[in-house]
Amino acid sequence: AILDAHRDLPIIGWTIGTAGARLVGNVSALACGGQVRQTFDTWRAALMLTERGECTVAGGTTYLRAQASRNRVQVTLTATAAAPLDGETAAW
Repeated sequence: AILDAHRDLPIIGWTIGTAGARLVGNVSALACGGQVRQTFDTWRAALMLTERGECTVAGGTTYLRAQASRNRVQVTLTATAAAPLDGETAAW
């Protein structure tokens, strides 16, 4: 039901947990950092994921995570936004 309700959003990878009711969405790290961030924020807002965390490590890579429970299903969204390459500027 969650995915059916959001067919207009960018395509991301989804994993169904093996233990318990868990759904994890992962934004592809193959896109540039700005696109990853935008896709993450679009999905986070659509799913109303209120618990949000962000960690930037040496080198500038940022790890994003948001989660919430929906009808007894733990929904988690993750993304890795790579640092801009030399000569690029961050789009976020």
